[in-house]
Amino acid sequence: MITSLAPAKINLFLHVTGKRADGYHFLESLVVFADYGDDISVEQADGLRLEISGPFARDIDAGPDNLVLKAARLLQQECGARPGARIHLIKRLPVASGIGGGSSDAATTLKLLNRLWRLDITDERLAKLGLSLGADVPVCLLEKPALMRGIGEELQEVVRHGIHFESIPGITAASAAASRTGIPLTHRDHAQSVKFVTACKKNGAPNNDYSELMDSSQTVVFYMGLHRLHEMTQGLIAGGRDSETPFAIISHASMPTQQVLIGTLSDIADQQAEAKLPTPALLIMGDVVTLYHEFADYNLGAMGKGEFVDVDKVISSNDLIPNLESIA
Repeated sequence: MITSLAPAKINLFLHVTGKRADGYHFLESLVVFADYGDDISVEQADGLRLEISGPFARDIDAGPDNLVLKAARLLQQECGARPGARIHLIKRLPVASGIGGGSSDAATTLKLLNRLWRLDITDERLAKLGLSLGADVPVCLLEKPALMRGIGEELQEVVRHGIHFESIPGITAASAAASRTGIPLTHRDHAQSVKFVTACKKNGAPNNDYSELMDSSQTVVFYMGLHRLHEMTQGLIAGGRDSETPFAIISHASMPTQQVLIGTLSDIADQQAEAKLPTPALLIMGDVVTLYHEFADYNLGAMGKGEFVDVDKVISSNDLIPNLESIA
């Protein structure tokens, strides 16, 4: 018998950057794995059998649509034979809870049966097989901190070259940049939703699909768009977006060197040509940008219309509470 942990998968951030014609979503996410999860054991047997126990066993079906059995049948097809196995799943992770329980179970099953049946299938091939089971399965096969892109099949190991990093759960580049700049991504009077898009597709191809970015009640955040600023703003205006739509560039967000440029779709590219804010930079489009001026005294290293806000004028949280109390 061979036993292994199927660990819970934690998304430190998750961006949905687009949607394919087949319904899959393009993802960008940094994931890590916990030391807790389901347990799976496999042993030789006639035919395929799945037994489930554990705290959440009652919430999952052991029928043919279970991802564990699907993974087992997929390996049978891959090797062109019908080896058997008795699979025991101890279900400790809640079902459909967003922590990759099913995908991790499928990935662990692929690895265990590859060993049990002595198939010697490479990790790369297992990842391709796993992708057919779900977008999260390839990263669950890796079981290391990883950047996940595409629909889950493109992985970059963060630890492969010994790169040190710190993770702050729940904070994305967009939310951190907007918060540090004093621009809320949503606001009841200005924007009821927010959309995150990339200015470029795979291999640097431009993302010129502006048809879904015409809603004036929606904030749009662009990643990797500074070098395409003129082309993008002209394309948005040509597509029907109001040329006076407020627009912000946030360079070096949340860093001491942060700079902010405020304008509109019609003039932001000209402002940037003169200001030459450096990358990395995030672009925010929508009426929420107008709120920047209400918080201008609190922004770090911000630049609007060519003027810098002195960092020494930034108010601290300790001072903010008495100030708020003084104005009731």
